[in-house]
Amino acid sequence: NEEEIIAESKSILSLEDDISSCWAPGARVLITSSTVEYNDVYVGTIESIDPTSGQVTLTEHIVDEDKVISLADDLITGVEVALLTRNIIFRAEENVYNPGIGGHLIFLHTPNVVQTLMGVEFNNFGQQGNLGRYPIHFHMSNSVAGSIVKKNLIINSNQRCIVIHNSNDVLISENVAYETHGHCFILEDGSEQNNQFIRNLGAVTRAVQTLISDAESDNIPSTFWITNPVNTWIGNVAAGSGGPGFWFEVSPSVRGPSKMMHPD
Repeated sequence: NEEEIIAESKSILSLEDDISSCWAPGARVLITSSTVEYNDVYVGTIESIDPTSGQVTLTEHIVDEDKVISLADDLITGVEVALLTRNIIFRAEENVYNPGIGGHLIFLHTPNVVQTLMGVEFNNFGQQGNLGRYPIHFHMSNSVAGSIVKKNLIINSNQRCIVIHNSNDVLISENVAYETHGHCFILEDGSEQNNQFIRNLGAVTRAVQTLISDAESDNIPSTFWITNPVNTWIGNVAAGSGGPGFWFEVSPSVRGPSKMMHPD
């Protein structure tokens, strides 16, 4: 009947990029909020993709279709559509006694070593309240020129997302962070330089309940927390945060353990 035809039509997404070669039926997609509520998002499942037009049909129609608006409709509140499925998954077990404690991945003291991390899902990573325990973390590595962190998914993070700490020359590109706690994409101490943040997306950035210390501000979470402007940000999107989308907290001196290496 007419109602069913209308409902079906509302489940079709026309996207700018050609994703028919890398997205597939059964994958989950995120449609970010277009309202003043930062967590007013929609998560659906792909039913089919038209290889000619690139149109994506979801298994269920979107009930409130008026909220799904394009950048052509509104440059400020147009939604983003992101893939929430990866073939490689790192998932930490739930800690029933402390649900804020998950896994963590760290590149620790690896100067001049090229690191490549691409196409991986990190689920239930980060350890809330514990210093240095984040889903993806470059720690005190100085220059790691040529290193790439690209097209990963960070979901259900307990504490932060991608943290660059006294490490330089990393390309952080086309990563998706959804349902995370604390600041998300971070330059930690202000000593970090020449890192490139290109076309990353963060959505539903929530406050932590337990701070690492009183010196931290993850209870007012920002999707991009920036302590040094001598880095590059191009095409990044903060698509809903409990605090600022972009927070520049530039101090006259380096903070934290990096301060000993940069006394001036």
